[in-house]
Amino acid sequence: MALAQLTSLWQKSGEKARAGHLPRWRQWLEIITLYLLRRQGPNYYFAARFFRRSISFRDKWRHCDDREWEAFIDAVNAPLYQKTSQHKLLEKAVLTFAGVPTPSFAGFIHSMRGYRADHAPLCNNQQADAFFRQHLGKRLCFKGVEGFGGMSFRALNVIEQDGQIVLQHPISAKVFSLSEFLAPLWQDHEGTLVEHYLQQHPLLASFNPDSVNTVRLWLGEIDGRFETFGAFLRVGRRGTQVDNTSMGGLMCPIDRDSGKLLEVRQIKTGESFSHHPDTGAEMLGVAIPFWPQVIEASIKAVCAFPHMRFAGLDIAIGEHGPMIIELNVNPDRRGATHLDMPHKDMFERMLHSPRPQ
Repeated sequence: MALAQLTSLWQKSGEKARAGHLPRWRQWLEIITLYLLRRQGPNYYFAARFFRRSISFRDKWRHCDDREWEAFIDAVNAPLYQKTSQHKLLEKAVLTFAGVPTPSFAGFIHSMRGYRADHAPLCNNQQADAFFRQHLGKRLCFKGVEGFGGMSFRALNVIEQDGQIVLQHPISAKVFSLSEFLAPLWQDHEGTLVEHYLQQHPLLASFNPDSVNTVRLWLGEIDGRFETFGAFLRVGRRGTQVDNTSMGGLMCPIDRDSGKLLEVRQIKTGESFSHHPDTGAEMLGVAIPFWPQVIEASIKAVCAFPHMRFAGLDIAIGEHGPMIIELNVNPDRRGATHLDMPHKDMFERMLHSPRPQ
């Protein structure tokens, strides 16, 4: 570990100790112990806020390292079937076929395999021009079918300028010609999923209207029924279309019974808020709309995929109810740090419960 990293960790542990958390010596004793014996790095220690006095060492010990996490995932979700939900086009087809609420499919952009929702081909600029003319005046969402973390996501307005169809970014107002926008997509051998834009619930839009703010919910099957292990809301920042915490978004743990936001926190800085720092909207203690339906839709989504017993689901809240954005059969294990939930407490219960026949 570089000297600069050690210096930063030393300063951070001192700041936490002065704020009333565990003394610096105890933090470092735990950091070294967990690193040597549990392969948990110091960055994970601070991301999980293990410096808090309220977290027992037993709980810290029972968080998985990367290898343990992958082994647990393969034990509860049959490896041969995991890809069925990891490819966004396959996932969209299964959710739609099963009647799970999800943003509606508009098309699949691919130079050889592309098609529209009406089954017409979508494989070149001429076909794309006809496709976008069908959606003039609307906003469409574009996702790489193998993307993750919101890196490939774009929502663009379809407009006409001087008789030509162009795509306009709703925040920056930047305009792309079809040939400019589509050129890299035709080179993408995996293809791009196109969906109709989801108009989110006014309450969620009030937090940050620039992003569709989604719930991440961890769900697992135990003793023949599904249990919600935990959930948190992710809210984007002004000027960003994605809500991912890795992109600077806010993280808000949700009470599993009431659907109320228990905390509003910026992961990178550790700051806590009661209102959104950009929009000023009140967030702390606010209840997520349609919370029982969110859980119901999540269970239905997991049941749609064979041999899936555990998933982290991304759910948007529309004006009339929840919409499943995607399932993550192998979600980022750091999600448990937002919920103060030791991995082994969750997975051991699943592994010790009888598998359905």
